Amino acid sequence: MKLSFCLCLSLLLLTSCSGGKPSATDGTKLLDYGYFTIRVPQEWKRVDVKGIDSFFGEIHIDTNTVITFDLGWYANDLSEGSEDYIVRNDSLIVLEKSPIPGVVKPREDYRGEPDSSHLASVTVNQKQHINIDGFKAKLVTPRHTGKGMTGLFIARLWNAGSSDDRFQINGQNLNAKQQQQLITAIKTLKFYQHPDKRNKAGDE
Repeated sequence: MKLSFCLCLSLLLLTSCSGGKPSATDGTKLLDYGYFTIRVPQEWKRVDVKGIDSFFGEIHIDTNTVITFDLGWYANDLSEGSEDYIVRNDSLIVLEKSPIPGVVKPREDYRGEPDSSHLASVTVNQKQHINIDGFKAKLVTPRHTGKGMTGLFIARLWNAGSSDDRFQINGQNLNAKQQQQLITAIKTLKFYQHPDKRNKAGDE
């Protein structure tokens, strides 16, 4: 009987040590923004910023490195813009400075279809499609660590009035450690039901 009790106690201790909810002992903390929660490293600092037509905020990694997020109709989709290339009629065209002095209009160099192989030579970031808390999302990472964007975009969280609320969170030019920390944090995102719907449900 005593042996059985010891075995059960040992199994219980092993189970509790191997998993469970992350806590302060793992070096992270939970930020609750009302619309969503995200678990980040303890040293990251929440900075509340008032948005004009959306829910906007910042998370400071240090004095020089800032993560921003935006939840609303006009949240940036993290598409990469460039003055060096355009996509026209399903063709990738690289814009090069004209070799003729005084000619401002760039010379166009056709590179083929805008597929991943051709875009890799001219774009800074790469993307992949993942699921976060049941939502379809786009994860963006730099092709070369330290140069480019690390972030997430969700095109539709919920319907809000005449349009859909979108969400994005991103950081620029993160080092390898910061990039991995942000990706890990992104995967902990949990979204609440839209506050208006929560309030109505509470009134019923």
